[in-house]
Amino acid sequence: MRVDLQQVINSSLSLRFVSVLAQRLSPQLGHRIAYYVAEQIARRPNSQVVRAVRANQWVISEESLDKEELDLAVCETLRHSARCIFDLYHYIQDTDATRQLIVLDPLSQQLAQRQEIRNESYSCFSRIVPTSTQTSTAGRDSVDRN
Repeated sequence: MRVDLQQVINSSLSLRFVSVLAQRLSPQLGHRIAYYVAEQIARRPNSQVVRAVRANQWVISEESLDKEELDLAVCETLRHSARCIFDLYHYIQDTDATRQLIVLDPLSQQLAQRQEIRNESYSCFSRIVPTSTQTSTAGRDSVDRN
């Protein structure tokens, strides 16, 4: 029986488990566990997740990466995503700590002040400059509260 990695990752049980675990672990231990899980996922080259990240990294690199470089880019992308997910759930109840994790660049700050953006329930800012990690929700919450 084959396990669908994407289905396991996105299951409500997995999300609840990650949420509870992240709220109870220290950032240092949580990041180590997140990196370990990401590396295990990266070692599954036939999974849809890895194939999608690999294709994305290939395009982003303008098709310039060799196999080893592409493998590394996939692993680093998954590690970064795993860290962001951990941070999201770890800091979800702590607005002040979340604000310390991100810094909005001047263009993002200008966009946040535009009335049509402030009226949207979800504002997506792709130019959030991370100080250590970033999460889109953290960025949105920081903007919405200002």
